[in-house]
Amino acid sequence: MTPAMHTRARQRKGSGGFTLVELSVVLVISSILLSALLGFYTVWNRTAQRNATQTTLEDLQQAVMGFVLLQGRLPCPDTNGDGLEDAPCLSLQNTTAGVAWGQVPYGSLGVNGRDGWQNLIDYAVPVTLTQTASGLLNAIQAQSNLRVVCSTTGTAAPLCVSSAGEAVTLAANASAVFISHGANGRGAGNAPPAPVSTDELANMPNLKTSPSSQTLFVSRFPTGIDSPLGEFDDQVGWVSAQQLASLLVRSGLWP
Repeated sequence: MTPAMHTRARQRKGSGGFTLVELSVVLVISSILLSALLGFYTVWNRTAQRNATQTTLEDLQQAVMGFVLLQGRLPCPDTNGDGLEDAPCLSLQNTTAGVAWGQVPYGSLGVNGRDGWQNLIDYAVPVTLTQTASGLLNAIQAQSNLRVVCSTTGTAAPLCVSSAGEAVTLAANASAVFISHGANGRGAGNAPPAPVSTDELANMPNLKTSPSSQTLFVSRFPTGIDSPLGEFDDQVGWVSAQQLASLLVRSGLWP
């Protein structure tokens, strides 16, 4: 073999693969792309779970109002995990200041009772609205103790505080409240860790001692663990007394 042939053979042999530098560049680019994709997926998945939870909360609102039309009352909460209401509410231990709480009785309502993270959704209801003896209309007209506010942290949440420095009330005299404990799951019946922030604790009546605080729930924008407001990722839905009264009027049941 001539010298020229040896040279061409060496050139062909050297050009048959990637160099270490080229492989390193490929790995770096691949890592960057993978990190970007994982970040995108995380955001997309979190959004999808919150959207699914919001849909479930809206379905629960409709299911409860359908239950009212069929039964003439609101359902009691589920307190033993079987998905069925535990009636009568007055016999439940989870009752204070005229409000009973537990998990959504999804079996009695015939709908999904879990949020986007597969945690059970909590449910609170005025006891008088679960009874038929005094009449649902009389119960609606009476002021319940069940309330939803924007925050319990005072001036630390300016978007949730009125000019008088009081928490903005989103629903006074609520007829039913549904609570998802969000991605962190703190406070959910099947997720043991307890909430640590003030507003998330507000959505756990069994951890509070004051009767007035046990009937008050918080619904606001999500904040992270580093926020001065504290971590909050709960999602809350409710049926107002006005919605319930409107349903009865439209259905010809009132007046």
